[in-house]
Amino acid sequence: KAACLVVVGSGCETNLLLPPNVYGWHGGMDLPKRIDAQAPGGLAKWFSDFVRQRSGIRTTIPVPMTGSAWSSTWSQISSQIQKGDEREGIILYISTHGYADEQDAYLLSDLPDIKNPAGFDASRTSFSELLRNLKEEDIAKKNILLILDVCHAQSYWPIGMLQNDFVERLQAKYGDEIKTLPHLTVIVSTSPG
Repeated sequence: KAACLVVVGSGCETNLLLPPNVYGWHGGMDLPKRIDAQAPGGLAKWFSDFVRQRSGIRTTIPVPMTGSAWSSTWSQISSQIQKGDEREGIILYISTHGYADEQDAYLLSDLPDIKNPAGFDASRTSFSELLRNLKEEDIAKKNILLILDVCHAQSYWPIGMLQNDFVERLQAKYGDEIKTLPHLTVIVSTSPG
């Protein structure tokens, strides 16, 4: 089956409030080479076009999580997905910091000059926003593998995180909802605790 690989994230090089995620981000950008993702060429391409059946993994331009609005990031992700065949599956690899508070689980963007709690809040994207986007009509009919490489820091006091409960919050708040979506598989690179 054909699939589209979209790599999303940041190395947190400009957000000095967060520890770096350079290895995760660069590892994500190297993912297409590591899985030898490439489009078929020559006779294989002609045949797949002729029978209208694609195979292999189509790679896209990496999408940085550097803006304060998730809608802008999702727009870039969605436009990469829409460039492919409607029968393509989606491999969405997100490499950034995961963060949780008592209300939700969040993905953190790389925003420079965060100087106050409101600025930090603006860098957070609730997992519910990503999940809502994955339920959009044109996306929901595709099989989706969501890989969250959330750079699990056990604690990080500069952002008030004495213990990182990202995975626990994700499971508690979204586990049942994810199970009701047969087209979605979620893999998280860290474990609870």
